Amino acid sequence: MSDSSRWLIRPASLLDAPTIAHFLYVLHEERLPTLFVKDTPPTIEDEIQFLKVTYSKPNSAVFLAFEGPTLAGMLDFHTHNPKQMTHTGEFGLTVSPDFRNQGLGTTMLHYLVDWAQKHPPLRRLELGVFSNNPDAYRLYKRFGFVEEGRKIGAVLVEDEYIDLILMAYTLNT
Repeated sequence: MSDSSRWLIRPASLLDAPTIAHFLYVLHEERLPTLFVKDTPPTIEDEIQFLKVTYSKPNSAVFLAFEGPTLAGMLDFHTHNPKQMTHTGEFGLTVSPDFRNQGLGTTMLHYLVDWAQKHPPLRRLELGVFSNNPDAYRLYKRFGFVEEGRKIGAVLVEDEYIDLILMAYTLNT
């Protein structure tokens, strides 16, 4: 059962770059197949640049979830550029191994939806989830995301081709 009062969720600032870099280092060492993993973990400078680029786009943000001083989860949301698609954005959600299956993902999705409803013209939240990540897929389905398509074998991780499941959530307007 989730206790949403357990976590402090807030927008990230440039001052959070060292904390984010450490968080992503831990995830990098876990070696899960995700789209953001590079051969080396991101540096503090990489995270400063990532935050600057994110916040340079309208209605784009990075949200951090803390339990006390510990960064437990991160969600980055980016709007699409073409004028005809500024009502849509795509996000990625990451939860630290120590905080998985405790309701944090659901809490962060509620935070994202609440935030997006206050940022017109946002209307659609989109994501791609790896087909070999059934826990994440179930989370999004339970929350109300709809599977809209599948890119067969779209991601190559080591020697395995993984489908990317495309999902979307339409905000109440």
